Parts: sequence; structure tokens; C-alpha cells
Amino acid sequence: MKNRSNNIEFRQYKSTPVKEKLYEIIKWQPNFYYNQYEKYLDNGYIETFSGDSITNGNHSIDKNCFFNPESCYVIGFIYLNKKEPCYYLETVGDRLCDLTDDEVLDFMKVYRKAMKKLNKKLNYD
Repeated sequence: MKNRSNNIEFRQYKSTPVKEKLYEIIKWQPNFYYNQYEKYLDNGYIETFSGDSITNGNHSIDKNCFFNPESCYVIGFIYLNKKEPCYYLETVGDRLCDLTDDEVLDFMKVYRKAMKKLNKKLNYD
């Protein structure tokens, strides 16, 4: 279950194992490292022993960062409160306040659509 409006996306959280299903709303942005791998190697970075990142001694960058034109960060998590039962939105710090007016509208569009699907699923389960 995924939906995106411009740079704002709702999706199921899958980064690390969790006991209960968890969802996230993320913001996509241009990836600063995209297609810059050779440039970093030319400027003194070397591959780590494991080969999964490059480093200059005190700064490391995962190789995956160089191959995606976008990167993202979490604005908030949506999780089920089984006592109610209903879904809760928990934002990360003040990241929601950092969105532009247009991004806030996109956030609400994505959030409302996600909640419709989640609540419908909740009522049938």
C-alpha cells in the first residue's frame, strides 16, 4: 500500500524488523550524492574493506547513496493503537513544520488517502 503526491509519500515501513505493522510518510528530495561516486574517489575517498561504502578516514558514505536520484527522510509514522482501536500519526520532531505550504497540502492529501485505506482495512479485520 503506497501512495505519493509530488515529493510526499505514504508507504509501509520496512527498514528494520518491527513487531506490528508500521507505516511512514516520507519526503523525497534530490540526492546530493547521485552520480558523484567517481568524484569522491578522485578527491581521496577509498572503498572500505567490506566494499559497501567509501571513506576518507572520518566520513563514510554507503555506496547505495550514489545510485538513486532521490533520497528521503521520514516526516511521521502511522501505527495502530490496539486499545482504541485506531491509527495514530506521530511526527518526527518539527519536520512537518519544515514543509512548504504546497508540501503540507500534499502531506494532507497523502495522509487522508492512507487513513481511508487503513481505516477501511481495520473495519474489515
